[in-house]
Amino acid sequence: MANISLKTLRFHGLDDTYTIDATSAGTGKSAYEIAVEQGFEGTEAEWLESLKGEPGYTPVKGTDYWIEEDKAEMVSDVISALPVYGGEVV
Repeated sequence: MANISLKTLRFHGLDDTYTIDATSAGTGKSAYEIAVEQGFEGTEAEWLESLKGEPGYTPVKGTDYWIEEDKAEMVSDVISALPVYGGEVV
């Protein structure tokens, strides 16, 4: 497992920027330790494996979502399919 050391974590909310000084945060319990306290029986590796759920639905591009380029292409296709009268799209 990789160890990551952060001194400052900054994230932006809708209205404010929040900063957390991790050097003064202290050392709390790990999620695994809390799970054991709550009744989980098994090793940390078994606990990590228990977090994996069943395979979910994978969204399909063009059916479930579109990117900006797709949207621009759809708008362009619709506009180009409109009838033109006297040089103007009506």
